[in-house]
Amino acid sequence: MADIKIVMKTKNQLKESHNGNSQEKKPKLAVSKKAISKEKRPSHDSPNRIEWGAASNPFHQKKNQASRKTAFKQLMLSIIGALLIGTIMGFSVLKLFFSDRTGSPVTIDTHLPQTKTKQIASKNIVWPSLNAVLLQAGSFSEKEGAEKMLQIYKQKGVQAVMSKQAPYRIYLGIAPDREQALLLSNSYQAKGIQVYMKTLNTPSKQMEVPHIDTELNTEGIKNGLELFHQLSTASTSFFKPGTNQRETFTHDGEWNKMHQSFLTTMNQMKPNISSNMKPLLEEMIRAYDQVMLDVKEEQKKPSAEMTAKLQESLIYYALSYESLINQIHN
Repeated sequence: MADIKIVMKTKNQLKESHNGNSQEKKPKLAVSKKAISKEKRPSHDSPNRIEWGAASNPFHQKKNQASRKTAFKQLMLSIIGALLIGTIMGFSVLKLFFSDRTGSPVTIDTHLPQTKTKQIASKNIVWPSLNAVLLQAGSFSEKEGAEKMLQIYKQKGVQAVMSKQAPYRIYLGIAPDREQALLLSNSYQAKGIQVYMKTLNTPSKQMEVPHIDTELNTEGIKNGLELFHQLSTASTSFFKPGTNQRETFTHDGEWNKMHQSFLTTMNQMKPNISSNMKPLLEEMIRAYDQVMLDVKEEQKKPSAEMTAKLQESLIYYALSYESLINQIHN
């Protein structure tokens, strides 16, 4: 038994020794294989190494660059398309609102209630001729001499009017005709004042007034001239011997109507006439307003002084009318 154990031990020892020798040889082979693998396989840092899942794969990089270019092109095409569509729609909206389409009467405001506008056009206004006789007390080439004479008359209590342009004339009265002008002339000669009769005949003129309502009542111009004729007659009759002075100015109701008609026509014309005509028209309106104020004072207390003052206002109206007609002629 002892021998058998020894033999078996020896076999075991032989097996272990054999295994040990084999284990010692295997690492040598592994080393040689590893060295071979190192020589054949490129390292991770080698540029020739190809790994399909690596981020540094050149095929993968080309694919990413291609996808980026495709996305950029799509973005640019989208932007350009949006701009084109916006431009087309903008032009379409502008054309809808601002185009002059003659083919169709339908517009965006067709549904709104339509209001009729009054036709406005230019119109020729006829200014009739004014005929009167002025009592002239002097004529001066220099304005200074005329102003001195004017003050002399006013100091004597005589109402006098000086013309605005040379020759500068001094007027003391006005009448509708020569017969009544003689009544005034006699009253001044009685005071020692020498006067001369000067005929005033303004020609009838047409004045074109642009953009004026065709329904303008031009009767106001005629009523103004008729009022002038009646008041100049009444004021000269005041100096006629045997005349009841209180009955001379009794038609105030009719005169007021004619005055209002005159003012209505003038105020309608004033905004539409030329700038050089406006001052003359306004001067004529002011003169007539003063005439009516003098008439009211004359009705309260008739006197030669108030009648002379009324005569002064009538002269201003006649001279402004003449200036207006001359401006139309020019």
